[in-house]
Amino acid sequence: MRVLHVMPDFPWPPLHGGRVDIWGRLAALAGLGADVDVIATVREPVAAEALDKVLGLARRATLVARKPRPLSLPLLRPLQVASRDGLRSVALEASYDLVILESEYVAGILENRSLRPRRVALRIHNDEGVYYSELARAERSWWRKLYYLRESALFRRWSERAAGAAGELWFISHEEWQRFLERSGRRGTVASRWLPAAVEWRCEPLTPPGGKAIWTGNLFQPNNLAGLQWYVEQVHPRLMDVAGYRLVVAGSLRPGPGEAFVRWLRATPGLEVWVNELDLGPLCRAAAVSVNPALHGGGVKIKALEAIRRGLPLVSTAAGVEGTGLRPGEDFLCAGSAQEMAAAVRRLLSEPALREKLHGAAAAFLAGHYDQRRHLASLLPELTAAA
Repeated sequence: MRVLHVMPDFPWPPLHGGRVDIWGRLAALAGLGADVDVIATVREPVAAEALDKVLGLARRATLVARKPRPLSLPLLRPLQVASRDGLRSVALEASYDLVILESEYVAGILENRSLRPRRVALRIHNDEGVYYSELARAERSWWRKLYYLRESALFRRWSERAAGAAGELWFISHEEWQRFLERSGRRGTVASRWLPAAVEWRCEPLTPPGGKAIWTGNLFQPNNLAGLQWYVEQVHPRLMDVAGYRLVVAGSLRPGPGEAFVRWLRATPGLEVWVNELDLGPLCRAAAVSVNPALHGGGVKIKALEAIRRGLPLVSTAAGVEGTGLRPGEDFLCAGSAQEMAAAVRRLLSEPALREKLHGAAAAFLAGHYDQRRHLASLLPELTAAA
């Protein structure tokens, strides 16, 4: 089976949620025996080691440079789409059994005249209109807020257009899939399916008890920064009396507003800050609980799933587990206020039985729902038939 896998970003290293999902899907496709070509849009050169990682799974990898587009352009497409206009002219092979578009960002490739696919699937990572609206809510800079609001408005039209051009939609979020079905009366012209995030579903052993809590994620999106700042200012001080307690912040960072935020974190007592660590395993195994204080939702917070997979009991806001299907009180502890989150973290640092209960239930949930290879095999029966 010939597959063209079109990505808005280079997937290795998988330092944040979007890359984790895309990388996991590529690995699952390769594991099922698909013959995969990768096209990834990039803003900067890709290291040879990273390219080798992808070529270990794919037949070939083509990099398409992203080019910034000025705001003065006619307001027809989101800038995230316009910057990837190179997809419309990249040289392509004539025939693919399946084209997977990883988000509406790369849907411009469907305008490429050399592309003649038998089947097109669009991965819905977020309701982009809602997602950018939420980013605008969390953003303090007025000009960035205007940018996010502009993208939100344009994506509402572009996403509908991209969905209509694709033959099927693969939703990462069960809730967003259900909302789509309700809007379309469950009889939309486009086939749709919930395809859970492509995380490693086999869980590591429960981490040993201790005093450390850990937050992981990217340190450049305003919604992440807003939630982490809320935790550091409102929750963290309530736990400083716990023996051995520290908050470990392990995040990916790129040039921009996040740099000043990281300097602020490093000046805060009781914090350990790690930036762009390729292997979070040692940091996670040294912690006793994972925290996800997300204040704004959209899509799926893969960091919640990754924490569970690494053997960490989870404390999260409701927004922090949106779209995952995780059950409050069974798979994680849900907290809606700073007082509730501090109390939940305190419990998990002091109650071994509760840690074991949550870890066992969450591990069983991931095993039952998040095997990407099994889901893809049901979506692509021709792969398993060929095998």
